[in-house]
Amino acid sequence: MRLSIALKEQKPQNELKLFLMSDAVIAGLAGQIPKEGYNLKQMLEILTAQNVEVKLCKTCTDARGISGLALFHYLQIMSR
Repeated sequence: MRLSIALKEQKPQNELKLFLMSDAVIAGLAGQIPKEGYNLKQMLEILTAQNVEVKLCKTCTDARGISGLALFHYLQIMSR
């Protein structure tokens, strides 16, 4: 996500889409309160504010048992 933010800062006119897979889908869970380090919610908010489409892998969310949990409202679970 840091790379995505940097790319949008360098060339904001470029269209960018982000598809999170594997353990990265956990970043989409609402209610996370990071104590230190990178704030994934904040990074996702920055990207979506820049009109970056962010989607989560359905197979990956199913495998981690988070498909039915509360996700950030701007995220979609997609097959592809």
